[in-house]
Amino acid sequence: AVLVSLLSAFGNACGRGPHFRVGAGRHHTKINAALVGETSKGRKGMSWGFVKNLMRAVDRYWAEERVENGLSSGEGLIYQVRDKRKGVDKKGDPTVEDQGAEDKRLFIMEGEFAGVLKVATREGNTLSAIIRSAWDDSKLSTLTKNSPMKATDSHVSIVGHVTKTELVRLLSDSDAHNGFANRFLWLCVKRSNILPFG
Repeated sequence: AVLVSLLSAFGNACGRGPHFRVGAGRHHTKINAALVGETSKGRKGMSWGFVKNLMRAVDRYWAEERVENGLSSGEGLIYQVRDKRKGVDKKGDPTVEDQGAEDKRLFIMEGEFAGVLKVATREGNTLSAIIRSAWDDSKLSTLTKNSPMKATDSHVSIVGHVTKTELVRLLSDSDAHNGFANRFLWLCVKRSNILPFG
């Protein structure tokens, strides 16, 4: 749990520079991971504390400004990494309607990944599709008339914590087969032993 959280966090903090090629595509240092373990015994939440402290020492801005939680919609995810949006005023002069996100790195730490799985199954919710597109390095966009958003060159990584019972109950057949589950590294995590100062 500590290792995969560190790999995912470090890969996100590195940004879009490091990559390797697979065919014509570039694979950046993004890892989506789901830590599956028993409540209070898997120590999923404890694992993040060690990584958070280390990453704060490495890149304080990233740790304080680019780590979020509370995934609830695809639009909300896009908003965090959105591009600058330009327009024109009444005189026809160019204006900036939205400054966008200066930093396209986004690390999502979901201590309650069951909530994400539940939201993703709601009719009309775009979260599952946007998560898949973000991992694939595709352009993220919403094609709404009043507030269209798009995000290019985003660098999104997700680590979620969930129990086996919640996972079995909430991972829909659709998300198990449409590629959503394929874009996560699923790990069974257990506490190996009890130490006074682990």
